[in-house]
Amino acid sequence: MGMGQAGPLRLALPTNDRIYGDTLAFLAMCGLRVRRSNPRQYVGSLDGLSGVEVRFQRSVNISAALDEGTVDVAILGMDRFQEDRGEDGDTTVLIEDLGYSRARLGMAAPSAWGAAATMAGVAKQAAAMGKQGKTLRVATEFPRQVGRFLDSRRVKNYRLVVFKGGIESAPAFGTADVVGDLVSSGTTLRENSLVEVSDGTILHSAACLVAQKRTLGESAEKQEKARELLELIDARRRAEGFYHIIANIKGESVEAVAKRVTVNPDVAGMQGPTVARVVSKTGDQDWYSVSVVVPIARLTKGVDHMRAIGGSGVIVLPVQYVFGSESEAYVRLQEALGGRR
Repeated sequence: MGMGQAGPLRLALPTNDRIYGDTLAFLAMCGLRVRRSNPRQYVGSLDGLSGVEVRFQRSVNISAALDEGTVDVAILGMDRFQEDRGEDGDTTVLIEDLGYSRARLGMAAPSAWGAAATMAGVAKQAAAMGKQGKTLRVATEFPRQVGRFLDSRRVKNYRLVVFKGGIESAPAFGTADVVGDLVSSGTTLRENSLVEVSDGTILHSAACLVAQKRTLGESAEKQEKARELLELIDARRRAEGFYHIIANIKGESVEAVAKRVTVNPDVAGMQGPTVARVVSKTGDQDWYSVSVVVPIARLTKGVDHMRAIGGSGVIVLPVQYVFGSESEAYVRLQEALGGRR
């Protein structure tokens, strides 16, 4: 593809139950509702952003699609990206944590190990089994990362047993001795008589957004669509937990009203309040509209202060987007592309 050649931005989304629903909800929250005619449809679109082709793929296949350049950007779990990406792939992570599908990739051992459920304990158990002519069996869906972690902790005499689902049951069924798996609440481990290895965390994972540098670098149109996508996502994430307080306050001047508002830091706003004269239906020139943006932790205190200084008709609205001077994720993309822009 030559520079400037037209074509839709190809966005891959995971179809796995664990992350699929959360991803659709996240994009809808960003004003980017996903359109998919039926569950068997592999191509869709985004409301609110034309020129984007959504491709629905299993998480285990997305990293390969990125490496091959058949998709331009993708959302998937960091655990899957790190496990499946090509070592020399032309990809870059633009947003490491989108705020959902968080989990820990780590080691777990039988509860009977008790205080021995440490990486030193895992190494000791492997060594002891070696003397008996046995090998420590490690069940996992993430052999690359688990193997590297075990090697870094100098665990010898182990064998990786690749599982696809139901990994926690492996020790109980006698098909593995320890496991390397994703953990969120830890409930599934406890139900299968397993405990997390205290120092066995390999990776803190979350839904992330990844880009293919080569295909984006070869198309100015795709870069622009990527910028629009990233602007909306960044602005929505930045707005999370912020609320807009609007109140009418009587006062002598803009300066006088602003002074009464900012005496309380809870309603100082992100950069300060906006104060404007109200064009009154009665001709009263002493009313001003005050507008501030505050985090949820200061919302009730902010409303109380507005009331205390004479505010009436106090309105509170959730903030949908907060745009900075530029999208941080898009800046990272341009830095990754280097001179390709």
